Amino acid sequence: MKILIDISKTCVHGGARKAYEKVLAKSLKATPNDLDNLELEVEALKNFLERVDFPCLRSLHPALAGGQEKHAIIHFQEPDKCWVEVAGEKIAPPRISPVGSVAD
Repeated sequence: MKILIDISKTCVHGGARKAYEKVLAKSLKATPNDLDNLELEVEALKNFLERVDFPCLRSLHPALAGGQEKHAIIHFQEPDKCWVEVAGEKIAPPRISPVGSVAD
């Protein structure tokens, strides 16, 4: 699954949060046929927002800080496995470590 996020005026975190809010609003109005796909998108974006170390991610590519590129694409292989594509580069987002564990 791929989700396009707008980073033209905001960073990757703000773009992902806006995409999450948009998909969540769509899912509340969705027909039963569309609901399954929207629920997958909501869950994937929720996991992305909860588990990514955004300050570290923004430092990996200047465009992820916002204002340089129009869009980034979050590619999800599974709800908790993803990478971000921006300006032709694929970036594996660093994860926040739960207390007492090591980041992957």
